[in-house]
Amino acid sequence: MDVNEARQEAEACLKNWALGKDPKAEKRRKASQKNSLLDMLEEYRKARSKIQLKDSTYDRYKYTLSHYMKGLSSRPITSLTVDDFIDWHQSKANVPTSRARAFTTARTLLRFAKAKGYIEEDVGTQAKVILGQDVIKSKIPRYISLNNISDFVGALIEVSPFHPRQKKTPTNSRLISQTARDYILFLLVTGLRKSEATNLKWKDVDFETNTFDIPYNKAGRHMRVPMTRLTKDLLLYRYNCPLGKKQIDKHPVHVFPNKIRNDGYSNPRKALGRISSLANFNEDISPHDLRRTFATYCRELGYSISDTGKLLNHANRNVTENYVQRELGTQREMYDGIIRLIEDQLQATVTKDGDTYKVYGFYNGFRVYFYNADVEIDLPDDKPEVSGSYWDS
Repeated sequence: MDVNEARQEAEACLKNWALGKDPKAEKRRKASQKNSLLDMLEEYRKARSKIQLKDSTYDRYKYTLSHYMKGLSSRPITSLTVDDFIDWHQSKANVPTSRARAFTTARTLLRFAKAKGYIEEDVGTQAKVILGQDVIKSKIPRYISLNNISDFVGALIEVSPFHPRQKKTPTNSRLISQTARDYILFLLVTGLRKSEATNLKWKDVDFETNTFDIPYNKAGRHMRVPMTRLTKDLLLYRYNCPLGKKQIDKHPVHVFPNKIRNDGYSNPRKALGRISSLANFNEDISPHDLRRTFATYCRELGYSISDTGKLLNHANRNVTENYVQRELGTQREMYDGIIRLIEDQLQATVTKDGDTYKVYGFYNGFRVYFYNADVEIDLPDDKPEVSGSYWDS
């Protein structure tokens, strides 16, 4: 504005002050009349510049609001009421998980809008109080208990393709892809975050030292993971492109490639939904539930909090823990312990001499049926054991 316009603006502000009005609050009020939740998301992103909001997180927030809160997210925030949120919440009863995520995102933005002075009342938080915490929480299982792991793995086996040289009993279930099968199994037996498995690249896999690296992760530290027999067979299978009509074309970059986009596989929810349904779970298992399952089994085996934290590569641990190093051979034994614990729980029915017995144990079953591995072959011992810590700087 020019000098005259600035002078007029200043006079208007002085008049408002004389009347006991805050001119900045008035400007914010006018601005809020055209601000929607989606507009607030943009401003929230800019305000978080010092603590950067990741692009993936921003994209998820925007998609959740646009897709699951379409009717409310584009309206001015000053027009939203408690009843609007209660009616919306009841209308989304068929998608409880997405509803919870959208509601949480909206409440975060409304709290931000109130702090900025755009609104006087946070109707999102008020609606939460009326609905109750239990209604808002997702009902997804937090982990797969040992009592239920047999049902989950049995369903995984039923919908999974076997190695071309292994005979599979005919099933009425539609099979998932080999990539989905390997990705889900990989998460279950390594405890990795979904993003860490998605971004795993062949350049980070070393079959000479029987390790793979996770250089980029939430913890912000380089992570080196020793292969077990199972994870090595899985990775070799994908690397060598198995024989048969349903051959995998090895991706030049990604271990678990996305067949549509030229990046990593990242959405096993449909496959997990099919497995969860076949296992008769009330709610679908999510990828992060597999990580919680791994952590729970670490506790079942008596692993210390320190060792469990290292396997999970948790970001929030005491700094001195970084100086407590574990040899890769010890780490490998701990991962193997999780696999054995899972295999111990699996049930089968066998008939001998006319009598039917229930037996437990599916030892090396994944290796044989999925990857045609010879159970007598161990990790090659002609290579010296890798020396080094769990993290290499």
